[in-house]
Amino acid sequence: MKHWVCQQGSAEWCRARMGKATASEFSRIIQPKKWEPTKGETRRGYAIYLLTELILDEPLAGVTTASLSHGHAWEENARAAYEMLIGKEVELCGFYTNDEMTYGASPDGRVTGEPRGVEIKCPMKPEIHVSYLMDNDLLVEEYFTQTQGELFVTQWESIDLISYHSAFPMVKVRVLPHPEFQPKLEMAVRSFCAEFSDLVHRAVDLGYLKETPPTTDWIQAGDVDWIRKDRQGRKSQAGDFDITDADVERIWAKSQEGAT
Repeated sequence: MKHWVCQQGSAEWCRARMGKATASEFSRIIQPKKWEPTKGETRRGYAIYLLTELILDEPLAGVTTASLSHGHAWEENARAAYEMLIGKEVELCGFYTNDEMTYGASPDGRVTGEPRGVEIKCPMKPEIHVSYLMDNDLLVEEYFTQTQGELFVTQWESIDLISYHSAFPMVKVRVLPHPEFQPKLEMAVRSFCAEFSDLVHRAVDLGYLKETPPTTDWIQAGDVDWIRKDRQGRKSQAGDFDITDADVERIWAKSQEGAT
């Protein structure tokens, strides 16, 4: 595991995440309800998004909503309240990746000196926080894939998932690695990264990428049969992700428009 020390939301942080599958988007790789690899446009769209970042050599601007802006604005207050609650300091986190830098996660903090993180949610609508207050399981379910993804990437023992609203008591739930979900998540991420690596190599062969980003040579021999079976079930004439050479060419053409 590697930790890129940078401020979340900064240009450096955005570039560190560029072209990598991230825990906040793992629901586009594994279905949160069925615990099976995603298929079709969900999977294809995420691959295209990551590939586009690599071809443009710049992060794509994320969608900013009022609720997201509210969450960022109140996050510092929530972190301070959490520190008071547990009586310990919380270190800010940058971006964690696996050693091969093919996927990563950005938890909101780590309890100093402990293998425990914190993921902070600050709902803009008070009724959402109250729903979590009345039923903690709703909060866990809403962010299950993200928090399990953060545990998978960081290999921490636990994450405290909190919901904060200034008018109400804080909701704090200890999230542990799910013994059944974690292996399925690992396999789904491995499969996606292997397929994405193939897609990147295709873009390189077509001349749309000058350098090849980190590959997935870390895949173990025991994973190959599972990946092959998973691919076969979703295979089409267009190949993995249903992405054709024409799709890649359109991305390249778009990048050239921006360069002129």
